[in-house]
Amino acid sequence: MEELKMLIVEDDDTQISSYIDVINQYNKTSSVKIIPEAKKTFEEGEALLKSHYYDAAIIDLKLASNTLEHRGVELVNNINGKLRIPLYVISASLGEIANIPENILLQKRSRTDSFKKNIEEIVDIYNSGITKLLRPNSFVDNVLTKIFWNHLPPILIEFIKEKKAKADWDIEKVLLRYISSHLNEYLEVNAETSFDSYNSIEFYIKPAVKEHLITGNILLKKDDKTRWVVLTPVCDLVLYKNPKTPDLPGTPKAKFITIASINEYAAVTGGRSSNDVTALRRNSLDYKYHFLPDNILFKGGGFINFQEIHSIPVAAVNNDFERELVISYPFKKDIISRFSTYYSRQGQPVIE
Repeated sequence: MEELKMLIVEDDDTQISSYIDVINQYNKTSSVKIIPEAKKTFEEGEALLKSHYYDAAIIDLKLASNTLEHRGVELVNNINGKLRIPLYVISASLGEIANIPENILLQKRSRTDSFKKNIEEIVDIYNSGITKLLRPNSFVDNVLTKIFWNHLPPILIEFIKEKKAKADWDIEKVLLRYISSHLNEYLEVNAETSFDSYNSIEFYIKPAVKEHLITGNILLKKDDKTRWVVLTPVCDLVLYKNPKTPDLPGTPKAKFITIASINEYAAVTGGRSSNDVTALRRNSLDYKYHFLPDNILFKGGGFINFQEIHSIPVAAVNNDFERELVISYPFKKDIISRFSTYYSRQGQPVIE
């Protein structure tokens, strides 16, 4: 049986007892056993968060102390955006954190809400694997250890030489890229050393990590709500800073960018046979199209149309478009390759 470790920070003994009772009843029929650890003060909760790993935390805002009454707010701020722990704030004083937006990993609940429903939701998050992947001795943690011992020793001496020769060289960023490339290699190969299939949710990144315009950005045109994808090579979109004005944002080398239209799914597949639709989705029927899957990040999906391309000024992007999301690297690489291939094909002249 899997065990979900839950931290509860609550100063009311009656409330703690109520939580424990519900958890004990839940554990009788659940395939996941919740292991609660309850503390009554901010100081105790903070100390455990620094020294232990938990799969979830339940925090009350009104934690009495000698100085402040709502130390729970400070505890929430110490977790939100800083620790990888799903957080449920259960309190009668939720107005104290009205400025903190909710999402699936940070929920605000009243004391009158069903606590059983709260823990069912927490178990759903646990079953997604998100906390198990990021805890000590997880798969990711073990792979990083393999990279450390198996892949870094042969090249580390070269990194050290480079750093000595170039005092301002950002060795940490280079090492991170080197390590992440190895991590991706381990993730792409399963235990039988064959390639695993991808899930459509991996196709997109939202919000985009980079704030500036990049290859693979999906843009929404403000006036007609059509969607477009940026195909300009990444080297032309790298931001260059002017040494004379170092405080100003950098500007890309490209003055114009190439964008291709994203046709709606039904507009491309309508009237086609099921076999043709399957071939279109596999990018093996009509090479002017490239399939974009539908999922929660990109509702409806669609097809990039390599015949519908525009060149627009970089300056027009912020004025006329909204940047919705970005296509992730493995899929973006394939799209750019197929775009290049589509326009470099020669064809066979007809000979009569």
